[in-house]
Amino acid sequence: MTTDRIVTLRELHAHKESDGSGGSEPYLWTCLVTIAQDLSVGGTPPAIGEARLVMAQGMRAGQTAPVPASVGVRRLRTEDGEDPRGLILVTALLENDETPLQAVEAGYLAFMSEVPSAIQDHLLLLNDPATRDEARSAIADQVAAAVDSAIRGALTTGQKIRVKLGLLNMDDAVDSAVQDLSGAGSTPISLHFAGDTGGRLLRYVDASQTGGGEVSSPQVVGQGGWQQFRQLFAGSDPGVIYAVDTGGRLLRYVDASQTGGGEVSSPQVVGQGGWQQFVHLFAGSDPGVIYAVDPLVGASEHYEITGDLLVVGVRVDGARALATGSTLRAR
Repeated sequence: MTTDRIVTLRELHAHKESDGSGGSEPYLWTCLVTIAQDLSVGGTPPAIGEARLVMAQGMRAGQTAPVPASVGVRRLRTEDGEDPRGLILVTALLENDETPLQAVEAGYLAFMSEVPSAIQDHLLLLNDPATRDEARSAIADQVAAAVDSAIRGALTTGQKIRVKLGLLNMDDAVDSAVQDLSGAGSTPISLHFAGDTGGRLLRYVDASQTGGGEVSSPQVVGQGGWQQFRQLFAGSDPGVIYAVDTGGRLLRYVDASQTGGGEVSSPQVVGQGGWQQFVHLFAGSDPGVIYAVDPLVGASEHYEITGDLLVVGVRVDGARALATGSTLRAR
């Protein structure tokens, strides 16, 4: 059976924009990378006319622009037995300024050829969860270096002098974005460029357990949004993480791999609300036990009565009792 896998990028949304010259003029490079069953890597053939297709003039925050189909649609057709082992969408968003067209075209051609080449160079590292982040960083650096070299190499001597003197404003590389589509069926695509970063859940390992060495390099087990939680603490069961969300619910996550090789599970709601009130939360040693410290509650009313205690000695004389201070004497 013939199978088509069609990637369609439809719209660019400007959530934030900081170009002070009257808005931005964004354009996009896209490369759909396939990893075949024999582990050979291929990419989208370049089309020089796609090098600088500006999607909007003077784009401001809050505006939306359509992505041209020539750069926004990528198709892979396979027959039975030819399904790819991997499918990765790699994109770069740039902003049009004054880079000469021949230099932009050179950078575009370098991007389209170097992306699959760099992935091929680091394929084994990409397949190993322990080295995946390192491989991704190395691929990005390799592609960026190739693109920069190609652009600089396509400039004339006069243009290079103008760049050095600040008289030629080169196009800006806003950011790159990658989405792994390996094994995916029909699924939405959301690519973020130069958005807010951080908020990831990182896993470190203190291998020595003696204070005699550095912890391991971090492994990303949660991609973003973890900064929003009011509290986070580990459960007593291996890999269990509890979180209190902004609505006061208690959520339970599981890091199933325990190796940093995958995302934590989707959350299960184990407490419906009110958990934001607790001052402290922590797990007990028995499985599933959670301890909480509730807040000190102030009374709505408060009265005070003052007085004192007097201690005196008493002298008894028949029916009379005489106070003599703090001692008692008989006579």
